[in-house]
Amino acid sequence: MVYNLYHLVFTLFCFMVNVLVQVIAKRRSRSISLLNSVFIGFFTGFFLFIVLEGMVYIYSFRKGDEVLNLFYNLLLFFSLSYNYFHFVNLGETARRARILTEIYESKGGLSERGILTRYNAHKIVKKRVVRLLRHGQIVFRDNAYFIGKPFMIIASNVVMFMKFIILGMNFEFLAKKGKL
Repeated sequence: MVYNLYHLVFTLFCFMVNVLVQVIAKRRSRSISLLNSVFIGFFTGFFLFIVLEGMVYIYSFRKGDEVLNLFYNLLLFFSLSYNYFHFVNLGETARRARILTEIYESKGGLSERGILTRYNAHKIVKKRVVRLLRHGQIVFRDNAYFIGKPFMIIASNVVMFMKFIILGMNFEFLAKKGKL
């Protein structure tokens, strides 16, 4: 029972370290992107998680139970980190949240035309493509775009896998098929 409490406390502590390191990294260095600060926080919290769980495992008398606890708490840590990533991402990129923020911050409100001018789909896609090119995530050759650095594809697949593990189905696949 006491070891179970250690696992839970360690997991929550490591998640708090994850968040704290991300916030400090982003605020201390303007050269670190938001995404990189999230990764720095995640890997710091994850490293601490492995160290603390390893210590509990080494000093435990019931190794089998500890492996099961490690699995459950690893899933908890990943789930908390996954949700935190999307919480941060929501405030940064979600159009709905950005539109609401801009309307709130404008003194005289925003007209529909003003909103449509700011959120022109062509401009948004062009900005994203430029950003993807600049970071090497896509490349342009033979008059077409191709995957460059595969990091985001790998990260996307990890996210899809976590959704499948946690939610039990592939929502993007269902949405493409018109079943969602």
